[in-house]
Amino acid sequence: MIKNNFYGIVNTFGKAYKLARSLDNVFLYFDIFHYYLSGEELDVFMDKDLSLIKFVVLKDAENVPRYYLREHQQLFPGDGVIPITQIFSYLREGGFDGYVVPEIRRPEYDKMQPKDFVNILFEKSKNILSNI
Repeated sequence: MIKNNFYGIVNTFGKAYKLARSLDNVFLYFDIFHYYLSGEELDVFMDKDLSLIKFVVLKDAENVPRYYLREHQQLFPGDGVIPITQIFSYLREGGFDGYVVPEIRRPEYDKMQPKDFVNILFEKSKNILSNI
């Protein structure tokens, strides 16, 4: 598995894809928030076998310049500025048929009742995915 990590050596989807294509039995774990941080354009998905992506981590980001964004500024899907629906359109067209995993790190959300957090995350994720 290759995880695209903004702070790591493999910090763009393009690099991760190139590496995954060169190795046997390797798949991609695609984090939408970290993709957004990387600043790559949507055309990075063009002409690629996106069936290599097995997991997509679904989350959104605050409306601040990308270079100011930090892990604690993640938002529920659909509450921020990441073009999630567009990204999923490209992924689907490229052959993605894996799993979508909602995962959010935000101190304010940690203070919520777990049941409320899960219900909101589920509803917002379902809303995003039903529009794809």
